[in-house]
Amino acid sequence: MLNMHSVEPDDFSTRARIRDAAITRFAREGFRVPLRVIAADAGVSPALVIHHFGSKERLREECDRHVLEHSFMLKEGVLDDTDFELMRRLLSNMRAFDEPVAYLLRAILEGGSVARTILERTVASSEAYLEKAVAAGTVKPSHDPAARARYVTYLALGMLVMAFTAGSGEDDPYTHVTDAMSDLTLPHLELLTQGLLADGEYLRHYLDWKES
Repeated sequence: MLNMHSVEPDDFSTRARIRDAAITRFAREGFRVPLRVIAADAGVSPALVIHHFGSKERLREECDRHVLEHSFMLKEGVLDDTDFELMRRLLSNMRAFDEPVAYLLRAILEGGSVARTILERTVASSEAYLEKAVAAGTVKPSHDPAARARYVTYLALGMLVMAFTAGSGEDDPYTHVTDAMSDLTLPHLELLTQGLLADGEYLRHYLDWKES
């Protein structure tokens, strides 16, 4: 049996390869995929997966953490992308989002404590992102920043969940999500940038009611 003193020099790359194989399988087939299938995809034995992660549950936890961190780093990059070059590259390569987006959507659809954790971390990330954007002058201030962050997160994830659900069971479950991201980017940005209502009467009456 391997122990911490017999780990080979490429141990970290092996661990990353197992994690990446798991993310791919989880994204495509869901979280009930057998450990032996993930091991085969990574080119290792199931015993080596257990050596690195201890259990399938802990492997899943590391996958969750990796996908979320990647997502948050991407948001930070977009915020710092003052010449919009990153946005152009992302729009030109929508399929690069297939696995991380599908992974997060499957986790949310699965429900339970993991889904709640992912959702709350995503909302918190959105709130922090919007706070920085307000400070940078690229986003308008809000009457309720926390509620706005939750609304924007639910809006984006809800759109993708519906698209992903429509494509479930197909050979390429990612197509509907990629198409939705491509087709709905314009109306989404238009709504966020220009708004929907012609004037502020609905908002004014709501605020009057709320304060009464």
